[in-house]
Amino acid sequence: MQPARYWRDNKTWKVWVGKRGTVVVSTVVTVSSPEHAAFQPYSYVLVNFGTQQHEFMGSGHETFQEGDKVECALRKITSGDDRSLIGYGIKVKKVT
Repeated sequence: MQPARYWRDNKTWKVWVGKRGTVVVSTVVTVSSPEHAAFQPYSYVLVNFGTQQHEFMGSGHETFQEGDKVECALRKITSGDDRSLIGYGIKVKKVT
């Protein structure tokens, strides 16, 4: 991950953290790039927030279905070696 890009991206995190929405569609990713291999399988979801829709990775190994209520949270999104930055980003988790 590039530090400058990481810094720019994290400025939008405050907009998403804690925001709740409804899953429109979901898919499970079983094959991905090496940086996301540690998280396989993971869900990739399209979430409706009422006025807008946005795409996110699912938190943990949760599977999502249409209509699930979710909340955005800050989570680890990439894995690297001991010398690289820890990649964080927004993921969604189910809420009851």
